[in-house]
Formats: sequence, structure tokens, C-alpha cells
Amino acid sequence: MLTITAAAAACGSPASRPAAPPASASAGAAGAGSGDEPEVAALAPVIDSDPAQLMGLGPRGLTDFLGPPELVRREDPAEIWQYRNQACVLDVFLYPESGNRQVTYVEARDSAAAPAEPRACLGALLRQKVPTS
Repeated sequence: MLTITAAAAACGSPASRPAAPPASASAGAAGAGSGDEPEVAALAPVIDSDPAQLMGLGPRGLTDFLGPPELVRREDPAEIWQYRNQACVLDVFLYPESGNRQVTYVEARDSAAAPAEPRACLGALLRQKVPTS
């Protein structure tokens, strides 16, 4: 029993673990003496393309989120706001709710007018708005 305890104790001893380099040595190694800063890769922004986030938005909230529509079509009682890019068309339906128009439905179609996935189309529209460096 003593052998097992001693072996277990040796596994956890500081001498049996590899030493980590000092934080100052690893942080300054990339640019030490050369004046160069380490390269930092730019991260792509995370885009939430879930169309559910549009539900309940009024005209101002929708404009703030997607910008002005390319086309507004009125078919009483609805207003259909259309957003487009090269790949798809997103139709956002606003209906009167409690005296104000609100988004209640979203549908998408591809450039050939076939039904498309609204999430993919909204994602493409949002990525189009993100400035590139």
C-alpha cells in the first residue's frame, strides 16, 4: 500500500511536471529585439441570421436593422418590404398589430424566383452590410 501512495505522490510532485515558460518570455518572444508586433488575425463578425429576430419589429426597427427596403408593396392590410442581393430576395411582411405595422412573416426566393431558405437569404443580406477591411 505504501508503494502505491508514494507513486501517486510522485505523479503530482512539481518535479514530475514540465515547467511552463515564464509569461514575460513567451509574450515578448515574437517581437523581442525586432520592434515587430505579433500579427493578430481579424475575426469575422458573428452574424445572427435567424429571421425570428425580425418578428415584431416596426418600420423603424426594420430600417435600423436592414436599412431601407428596395421596394415597398402595399396589399391591404399588409405592407411587403423587399430586400435583394445577387442571390436572393427577402420579402418581409408587416401587418397592423395594435395600431402599428409589425413584421409578422418573412419569406425568401432565389434569383430564379424559386422558394429559398429565409435564414440563408437574411444572412447574405446582413453579410453584405458588414464593412470589409
